[in-house]
Amino acid sequence: MTLQAGLCTALTSSALDKLRAHGVKTATDFIVKDIEVLSQETLIPYKDLCSIQRVLLAEHSAYPTLASCLYEKAIASLMILSTGCQSLDDLLDGGLYTGELTELAGDSVSGKTKLSDDLIRSKLQKVKYTQVFDIYDLFAALDAIMTDLNQQTPVKYPDLKLLIVDSLASLIYPIMGGNISFCQGLICQLGLKLKQLATHYSLAVLVTNYLTSSFNGGKKKPALGKAWSHVPHMRVILQKPVGGLGPSREAVLVKSNRQQTPKSALFSLDKDEPYEPG
Repeated sequence: MTLQAGLCTALTSSALDKLRAHGVKTATDFIVKDIEVLSQETLIPYKDLCSIQRVLLAEHSAYPTLASCLYEKAIASLMILSTGCQSLDDLLDGGLYTGELTELAGDSVSGKTKLSDDLIRSKLQKVKYTQVFDIYDLFAALDAIMTDLNQQTPVKYPDLKLLIVDSLASLIYPIMGGNISFCQGLICQLGLKLKQLATHYSLAVLVTNYLTSSFNGGKKKPALGKAWSHVPHMRVILQKPVGGLGPSREAVLVKSNRQQTPKSALFSLDKDEPYEPG
């Protein structure tokens, strides 16, 4: 934030000019300075600088919180949801964590939807299904969820802990032919909303995505480009292993805030059929 005259009675136009002359132009510049030294350099009274500092700290600092309180809050809200596949759970350090957004990316028939369906099936008695046809429908559905969760006693989504969006790219691609900046803005807005749902309401959010080839024929990457790449806390690439047969798949963890990457695990999409390398 840029310093402006009138922020407090001590921050006059004259004082602001003196501060700017010594390279102090923003609130951050001011806060990191030694007040005593700054008073000597600018000839602004020490008590005036202290007054300015108090106002800036009050407006821009987070309130102190005991670490023990934060820990208790985290423990109370944290849940780890099993994917239904032990090897994939091990890859994800136990499963899907509430408060995080996990992405499954892969080519067609790589198993993204199958894994999502298996996860839903394991929680089937509490599943609510919403069909959306484009990103605007998705925004409306997410807003409806947030509105319900903001109530003191949620009616439609009580005890909601898992949100799955399958498939993200198919909802966004229909509008990609228009204004690129507008599309990237929508992607960033969607990423922010999904992460808000994850963190503010302690949900585990899982999205599926396609893999796309680069123009130079290099390695395939998850769709939606750089605007989306920073959003997921965890990213898993699903692919057929070399020599793998039938429903055999390899999950490669390529992004994680807990696990070392890259890391991989083998599994079978058929729950009754163990993985057998070819």
